[in-house]
Amino acid sequence: MERSVPEPAPRGKKGQRSFTWNEPGEWSYDPVKKLSHSTVSLSIDENGAGTTIVIAKYEPGAVVGPHYHHADYCSLVVEGSIEITRREHTVGSMRVVNAGTTYGPLVAGPEGCTMVDIFATGVADPSLSAMNTYL
Repeated sequence: MERSVPEPAPRGKKGQRSFTWNEPGEWSYDPVKKLSHSTVSLSIDENGAGTTIVIAKYEPGAVVGPHYHHADYCSLVVEGSIEITRREHTVGSMRVVNAGTTYGPLVAGPEGCTMVDIFATGVADPSLSAMNTYL
């Protein structure tokens, strides 16, 4: 009896990128919120959905008001500390948040905070759903 082996699913272009949370690429700065952020988009999967990584560096004492995101995401504190909705998060803290969940304010600790956020945008254009809506 002959066994058939299914063909592997077609994949995107092969390759890899390396970077650190200190030097991920181009930075944008928001002087009102006192934070810098850099966005790294991953390739689009076979369903047309994208994933976005955002590295955010908050200055000491930076405050970001209550808001929500349009996508599920995971947030990891990699340097410093931050208080989110009256709960302190230090290095190694991880939060998994469902799309549409309101939280805040965020208040960076005295040494500032660096966070890596991974957004499961679910769409090919991450700008459509990895955005914030402030209240």
